Amino acid sequence: MRKLFFLASFFVTYTAHTQDTLRIMSYNVLNYSSSHYPTRYNDMKEILMHVKPDIVVCSEMVDASGAELLLDNAFNMAGLGTFSRSTFIDGPDTDNMIYYNTGKVKFKAQYQITTALRNITRYRMYFLISPTDTAWMDIFSCHLKASSGFEAERLAECQDLCTYMAGMDNNQNIIVGGDFNFYGSSTETGFNWLTSTNCSHQLYDPINRIGNWNNNSSFKDVHTQSTRVNNEPDGGSTGGMDDRFDFLFTNANVMDGTDKVRYVYDSYTTVGQDANHFNLAVTDSPTNSAVPASVANALYDMSDHLPIYFDVAIAVDINVSEYAHNLTAANVVWINDGNAMSESRFIVNSTKFMQTTLEVTDMSGKKVVSQQLNLNSGDNYVTLTNADLQKGQYLLTIKNNEGWIGCKFLRF
Repeated sequence: MRKLFFLASFFVTYTAHTQDTLRIMSYNVLNYSSSHYPTRYNDMKEILMHVKPDIVVCSEMVDASGAELLLDNAFNMAGLGTFSRSTFIDGPDTDNMIYYNTGKVKFKAQYQITTALRNITRYRMYFLISPTDTAWMDIFSCHLKASSGFEAERLAECQDLCTYMAGMDNNQNIIVGGDFNFYGSSTETGFNWLTSTNCSHQLYDPINRIGNWNNNSSFKDVHTQSTRVNNEPDGGSTGGMDDRFDFLFTNANVMDGTDKVRYVYDSYTTVGQDANHFNLAVTDSPTNSAVPASVANALYDMSDHLPIYFDVAIAVDINVSEYAHNLTAANVVWINDGNAMSESRFIVNSTKFMQTTLEVTDMSGKKVVSQQLNLNSGDNYVTLTNADLQKGQYLLTIKNNEGWIGCKFLRF
């Protein structure tokens, strides 16, 4: 049977990289201040010791003294290294804050984005790959209008964010975290605005869990609020775990690793969510299987929301002369013989024999192909096995314990 050959173009190619990893967490800290149950810093410390984040963006921060209490008594007492924080800026209602491990990531600047309600904050962060190379990230913290019936207000806040991002370069790595209060489902106009081409830097839900979240047991593994059933003196919401209010979004650059920062597939985690506490408190029976009892108790006492996190890999250049394994992805050729199962083949050039792993992920970050490769010196003609890929865009990665390359390709 005659075969049809298609050449798929590369959007990016990395040569000879290793990687470091950063863990980024987002957390609504429930009106945290120096006067509103400030010793909750002990609970935050317990959570940090369990999660071990490198960057934490917080919403519902009330004052600078509270921000400093968390820094001194939680972040810098958790044994994770030396942390610093951004400047507290007092805007309408509660405010944002970012904490970061100074041994791993650096802080450049912060910018306030005004809305009709709470401010959105942009934090410009960077990772030093080498004295002459830097990986940049723009991390945003949001806390949108709460409650059902305020969809129009949340939409306006999302539009303000997208209007601001329209002034940013296309090649920037964007992560947007916070309490979005999308009440009900992904059909809400604000969510759709952020995750569509209406937004100049279209955002993606890395786990692609789209649907009707409110009080729906089908999404019990991603619900983030409420950690409690009963009223507590701190005034947090009740009702048990039945809403997905908290998100960490990324843009396409982070999803596919276009510019040195890449979402680590399957790293998105809702801390303390074991999918066994639908409409229950995180400390209710059965025993929480996602975290130790001490962490479950801390999550209950710290906030009415659960924190979420994911990891990003930072590509770091390797000295090719030292490691002598410069991988160069030459091209991709698709072969379709007319059968339902298509064959996918491409060429990889290596400077020596090496054992590697090949992975293909779709644009939501889902791994669709994984196979082991033995590469010889020179051109290697590689065929994907069990790869009945649908038409669309994918990320191909070849890696071992010394380095990796990645590129986007199109399935026609």
